Amino acid sequence: MRGSFHTTMIGVLLFLQIAQLKSWADELNTRDGKTLYGAVKLLNGDIVQVGETRLPLNNVQRLALDQPQVPPDEVGKSADEFWAVRQAGALSWRGTFIARSVKAMDDTKVSFQGAPKGLFLSTPNTAAVFFRPVSLQQAHRLRGRRPGLLLQSGDFMEGELLGIQDGRIKMESVLFGRKSFDMAEAVALWLQPPRSMARPQFAIRTNSGSYILTDKLSLQTGVVLLDDSPFRRHRLAQNEILTIKHGAVTDVLTQAWAKVDNAPPGKKAELMASRENLSRTIQLRGQLQDIELKLAEAKVLMLKAEEAKVKSSAKRQSIMGNRKRLQNEWQQMNRVYWKTRSNKLRTTSQAQTKQQDVARAQNKLKNAERSLERQTGKLAIFEKEIARPNAKPQKDERRKRDALTRPIERAKRDMRRAQQELEDARRNSNKIQAEAKPLEGREEDSRKALDKAKKEIDREMLAYRQSIAEYQVSTRQASITRSKVSTLQQEKDRVAQELEEIKSKIPVPPPSK
Repeated sequence: MRGSFHTTMIGVLLFLQIAQLKSWADELNTRDGKTLYGAVKLLNGDIVQVGETRLPLNNVQRLALDQPQVPPDEVGKSADEFWAVRQAGALSWRGTFIARSVKAMDDTKVSFQGAPKGLFLSTPNTAAVFFRPVSLQQAHRLRGRRPGLLLQSGDFMEGELLGIQDGRIKMESVLFGRKSFDMAEAVALWLQPPRSMARPQFAIRTNSGSYILTDKLSLQTGVVLLDDSPFRRHRLAQNEILTIKHGAVTDVLTQAWAKVDNAPPGKKAELMASRENLSRTIQLRGQLQDIELKLAEAKVLMLKAEEAKVKSSAKRQSIMGNRKRLQNEWQQMNRVYWKTRSNKLRTTSQAQTKQQDVARAQNKLKNAERSLERQTGKLAIFEKEIARPNAKPQKDERRKRDALTRPIERAKRDMRRAQQELEDARRNSNKIQAEAKPLEGREEDSRKALDKAKKEIDREMLAYRQSIAEYQVSTRQASITRSKVSTLQQEKDRVAQELEEIKSKIPVPPPSK
C-alpha cells in the first residue's frame, strides 16, 4: 500500500505541475465565442496574433496574458474574496483604479508615489482614495454616502477634503469643523461614486494591481497605448498586462457591491465580516486548511495502520492454525512412535525368550544324547562280556539284556523329542527375530519424524510469539492513529464552529435599492 500511496502522491504532484504550466498559457476569447490558446503577440495596427492566427482587436472579448508565478495557496484564495480593494491606490470617477499609494492631494490633482510619466488624475475626477486594502464591509459602508473619510475605527466623518500632505489628511465637517487625521488612521477618502458607462469599454488588469477602464486603446508591437484620463500617451508593455477585456465592464467598487448583492444570504453575511472578524476568519480558515491536510494524512496513516492490523491478525490466526495442525500431527506421530517402540520391546523380549527356549532344547538334546551314549555303552559292555569264549553263562541273560535295552529306547525317544523341541524353538526364534528386525528401523524413522515435527512446532511457536508481538504493535499504532484522527476531527469541528459563530454575528446588509 505504501508504494501505491507514493505513486498516487507523485501523480498528484505531476498533475499540479501540468495544471500550473497550463495556467501560464495565453488564452483569447473572441466575440463570436471561440477560444484560442497559444503565445500572444500584440502587433501594430491593433492586431492580436495567437500562434499563427491574427485577428483585429475589435474582435477580442477577453485576452489573458498569464505570467509564470507561484500559485496562491487556498488560504490566500479564501482571503481574497473578502477584499474589495487589495492594495492602496485611487479610483477615478470613470472607474480606473490606480494601484499606487497617494502621497499628496489638493483641490487640483492627486499625487502618487513613484508615478509614471503620463499619469495625471485631477481631484474633480477622483471617486475615492484608498490608504490600505478595503474589505467588502468597508466598501459597503461607502455606498450611498456623502463625501467623507472612513476611519479604521469604523467611524465615518462626513466632510469636505481640504488636502493631504506630509502624511496628514485635513477635513472640514459641518459638525466637527476642521480636523486632521494621520493617514495610518484612515481606510478610504470618499468623494463621489464612480460613473457607470453605458457603452462597452476596455478593462486592463496589470500585474501591479491596477485596473484601467478606457474607451481609447491602440496596439503597437508588444505595447498597449493609452491616451485617456488618467493616462495620457502612456505605453503599457505587454509583460505588465494580465488581462484585457472588452464589453460591459465596471470598476472595482461596483464589482464589490455587486458581489455582496448577488451573494446568497449565508455567504453575504460571511463576506460582510468586520476587519477584526475578517482577520480571525482568515486565520481560522488557514488553521482549517492546515488541519484538513493533517487530517487527510492522518486518515491515510490510520487506514494503513488498520490494514496492517488486519494483516497481522490474519497472519497470527494462520500461524496459530498451522501450529495446532502440527501439534495434532505430532501427537499422532508420538502415538505411532510409542506403539512402534512398544512392539519392538515386546518382540525383542519374545526373541530373547525364544533364544532361551532354543538353549534349553539344545541342553535337553545334549542330555538325551549323553544318556543314550551311556546306556548304549552299558549294553555294549554286557554284550562283550557274554560274547567272550571262556565266559560263564549268565543267569537271566534275556532279562538283563531287556533291562539294558529299555533305557536305550527311552533315551532315543527323549533325544527325538529334544530334537523336535529344538527345531520348534529355532523356528519360533527365527520368526520372532524376523518380526523384530524391521521394527528397529521403523522405531528410528518414527523417532526422526517425531523430532522433525517437534522442531517445526518450536519454529511455529516462535513465529506465533513474534506474530503476537507484531499484532500488539499494529494494534497500538492503529489506536494511536485513530486517536490522532479523532483529535484532529475535534479540532476541525471546533474551528468550523467558531467560523459559524463569527458568521452568525456578522450583520446582514440591507438589500441595495
